[in-house]
Amino acid sequence: MAIAIVQAVTTDPNPSNVGNLGGAGDTGGQGHVCIASSLGFQAGNYLLALGGTANFAGTTAVKFNDPINGDWTTLEHLNCRSAPGAVTDGLDTILAYMPATAAIAPGWVGKVSASAAGQATVTNWDGTSPGWTTNQWSTAGATCTEYGTGSGGTVTSNTANVLNFSGGQTPTVGNPIVVGGFIKFINTSAGEDYTAPTVVEVSGASGLIGHSSNQNTFTASSTVSTGTIAAWSGTGLAISFAMDDNDDGTSPFNPLSATGTDDGVLWKWNLASAIARMQHQIVTDPGAAYGMNFTTQTGDHHMAFLAVFQQAAAGAPKQLLTLGLG
Repeated sequence: MAIAIVQAVTTDPNPSNVGNLGGAGDTGGQGHVCIASSLGFQAGNYLLALGGTANFAGTTAVKFNDPINGDWTTLEHLNCRSAPGAVTDGLDTILAYMPATAAIAPGWVGKVSASAAGQATVTNWDGTSPGWTTNQWSTAGATCTEYGTGSGGTVTSNTANVLNFSGGQTPTVGNPIVVGGFIKFINTSAGEDYTAPTVVEVSGASGLIGHSSNQNTFTASSTVSTGTIAAWSGTGLAISFAMDDNDDGTSPFNPLSATGTDDGVLWKWNLASAIARMQHQIVTDPGAAYGMNFTTQTGDHHMAFLAVFQQAAAGAPKQLLTLGLG
């Protein structure tokens, strides 16, 4: 099977309209944002995650984890206050991955818009109805949990936008809620609204070839580089991300690669233009150090990240081992 991206899933909360991002189940003052997929995530595939949180008050990204596979491996960690081009108004961002040894069930994440004992009426982040099939979550045996208080239980029935669940607790209106399988992006603040994660699922891979990251401040239109990794043999899937790190959404930027595919904007929060973008490329026997680039139309502080996965040999079992983590 050829290596490929199965899906890319983003949780993009609207700042100042997201409720309590954490507390229940986290350590100390940590908070978290959940991310979920209606497809779930399959065992044997590789999961690559980007998570950014605003560093206004020293908030930092901690890790990704999920209840099925445990803590993920953090590959790269950039803080906007670090050289080169350090800024105080920016992001703290991690790149992480997990060889999924066990499947993560389908799930959903959004907000509580109304509640009663053992019941939550919910919306997507943009205020629309999730539009579920009647009893799809109860049939699946799913549970639901409201982030901040931990209110929830086993789903006993559902309509297009209402969850009924066991235990009789009352979720807090305005707070995030997750149903079914999920992945957590954890940071050091339970109240920081400028937080978002993306998870990319990759099939047909045998391992991770390498990874890199880079950040800098530009005063005019410039090329934003991910940094490079050493050349490899065979076919690899390169996935890169770039972020407008001053997180004001006023510095448009785009992928800049000879044959790469633009995967579009990952999150904007509620700002004027992209905060995070993604691109990917299939590369065979590059013969030299490899990196990917983005281009900015104005000056700003930017971060960029890269990970490359090896295509599994035809008929070979997938190896859930990490290669090239140095």
